[in-house]
Amino acid sequence: MQKTSLILFDIGNIWVKLTGASIIQNNTKRIFTQEYVWEVWVSLEGARDFKTGKSNIKTFSEQVIDFYDLTLNPEQYLKLLQSVAECKFDGTDLFLKNISKEYELACLMNTNPIQ
Repeated sequence: MQKTSLILFDIGNIWVKLTGASIIQNNTKRIFTQEYVWEVWVSLEGARDFKTGKSNIKTFSEQVIDFYDLTLNPEQYLKLLQSVAECKFDGTDLFLKNISKEYELACLMNTNPIQ
């Protein structure tokens, strides 16, 4: 069996606390739980297309606003979205330091104009 030598992480809500669900919850005409917002977000076509470079920022913001029935315009939503990375979770630095002794570490992150 081949030994694992690299661990690849996503950053959002793994090492860094994201507050994007509260942006949606606080600016919608409907009531959503945080769990629902995140559950839908990971499969929302508009978000996925934007994160993978298949759509532009305007289309992305309009789709999110429409889907969640937000009371924000695209500019307001995008401004709030820029600040969703709130802080690292406790223990992140120590955990990564400890496992980096045995494994090479890498991370995924969005490469879009917002984040």
